[in-house]
Amino acid sequence: MDFAECVRFASENPVTYIATTEGDQPWVRAFAMWFADATGFYYHTGTPKNVYRQLKKNPNVELCFYAPGAESAGRMMRVTGKVEFLEDKALEERLFKDRP
Repeated sequence: MDFAECVRFASENPVTYIATTEGDQPWVRAFAMWFADATGFYYHTGTPKNVYRQLKKNPNVELCFYAPGAESAGRMMRVTGKVEFLEDKALEERLFKDRP
């Protein structure tokens, strides 16, 4: 898969399982991806949450997207990378418009 195909797969299957760590303990939880484009995969969370604290301490993550199959077990795409926290007024305004 090239990156454009990864963006398409993620956009079609936005429920994502995100793996983080705290010490030597892995934590996995489901997130609804906000959007994906040529610059990456976008999510939002609140600063009081454990996931925020875990990502600030260790920004390495793995994302897992899953597309169920009608005649098979389905398809899965895993993406490994580092979280980048953004403070961007235009993105913030878009977020409040998209997800009031």
